[in-house]
Amino acid sequence: MMDDRVGNSKEFAPEIQDLLDKQQIRDLMSRYARAVDRNEWGAVKSCFTDDATDHHGVVVGSIDDLVEVASARLDKTWAGMHCLCQHYVEIDGDNARGETYALTSRRRFSASGDGEEDTFSGLRYLDRYRRVSGEWKIAERVTALEWCTTIPARNWLPVEKFITGKKDKSDISYTFGFR
Repeated sequence: MMDDRVGNSKEFAPEIQDLLDKQQIRDLMSRYARAVDRNEWGAVKSCFTDDATDHHGVVVGSIDDLVEVASARLDKTWAGMHCLCQHYVEIDGDNARGETYALTSRRRFSASGDGEEDTFSGLRYLDRYRRVSGEWKIAERVTALEWCTTIPARNWLPVEKFITGKKDKSDISYTFGFR
């Protein structure tokens, strides 16, 4: 969501507006990652334009297609996160393009059924962004997979002593006032 303090692009020098636009796009990417990790599928959809397309390997199509497949796949996991790394953005008026490196991890039951496993992947989001009613959204996404692996899960910390993350609104972050 666009910050009301920013106003429209005519109020700032081009260099400042460029910085504001890039920060708003970075915030968009963070909201997307958090929404996926918390299974907030409505929030995921709000990150995209109504006509957005996504090429996500296992799904190629609309954002509704992505949410349908992702929610079914991630429903089989109980922990996971996106770690966003470097993020390169080029602004061109009300359009932009960006490349975001990401590391993802998930915990699930192993395919063989003999325990738990952790999955890890390195990927890049190649996005085209569009400013819609003053708010940046993803209009097109291609996910480039660099690598992925699965290993048997082993806890090395005393997990019973920690507050553990949840994939829904019972997660501790919501008690801090995050939406």
